[in-house]
Amino acid sequence: MEKKDASKAKKDDKKERNFYDRIFKENAKYLFIPLIKQELGITIETYTVLPEKITKTVEREMDFLYLINEKSKDKFILHLEFQSKNDKEMPYRMARYHGLAFAKHKIPIKHVVIHLGSDKPSMRNKLSPKEIFRGFDIINIHSIDAEKLLESQVPEIIIMALLAAYPQRETEVVLRYIVRKLKIVCKSEKDLDRYLTQLLFFSRLRNLEDETTKIVQNMPIRYDISKDALYLRGIREEKERASKKMEEEMARLAKEKEEEMEKEIARLVKENEEEKEEDKKQLFTKMLQISSINEIAKQFNISVEYLEALKEK
Repeated sequence: MEKKDASKAKKDDKKERNFYDRIFKENAKYLFIPLIKQELGITIETYTVLPEKITKTVEREMDFLYLINEKSKDKFILHLEFQSKNDKEMPYRMARYHGLAFAKHKIPIKHVVIHLGSDKPSMRNKLSPKEIFRGFDIINIHSIDAEKLLESQVPEIIIMALLAAYPQRETEVVLRYIVRKLKIVCKSEKDLDRYLTQLLFFSRLRNLEDETTKIVQNMPIRYDISKDALYLRGIREEKERASKKMEEEMARLAKEKEEEMEKEIARLVKENEEEKEEDKKQLFTKMLQISSINEIAKQFNISVEYLEALKEK
């Protein structure tokens, strides 16, 4: 059972990561390219999306690869990876990616990890010269001022404010502002639904799923949360918990019924034995009136003492 649960959890994690990857791909043009320009000072003139999969002895999938044309400089590849937790193995993983990508494209590569977690990045991003790999830069979304992102008119940037820096006590205010701002900037209800779905998924990175769901449900917007994947997953898990609880209750009732049946059977057996004993006493009492104790004892193979006591009584 535990093995099955672990397999299910692993499958759910993979689905969730695939969903995040799709969101990042949709938003990269509007958010991550401008963000890299701003944080790293790279002047990007044009860029081309490259395939992430590189097949060698072992196939490894990189999050995002872009072929960049920078003003007055040679072309280079920009490699983006997204992390929500600190990974001690990150430098070595990036080194493997670097070798595979460079062998295929044979042009310089710049590696950037975008940290989405709320904890401060502590993973090592540099290796010594003898380790060959040069390292990568980190853009910590959690250190960017949320107000700066909320000033934007671009939905992809607005929803990222949830992962940015703001006082914890203002979480509900930020969430409500994000939803209101999305309602203003989205051009259609279909777009609004899509960005609210992304907001709900991002809320899990900050353990704000319940607060976000409540706000989305209560605000006067036409968003059908009953179609949301996380909502449906919660309903499914609640049904499973209720089903398990019902099974446990039925098992308890069945055990109680079985115990009651055993007690009733024991009572009936005891009553039957008492009735047999009483009938036997009555029979011997009548026989003592017409026969001797020794004859009755010999005929029925019972003790003389028992008959004597019965006669006295």
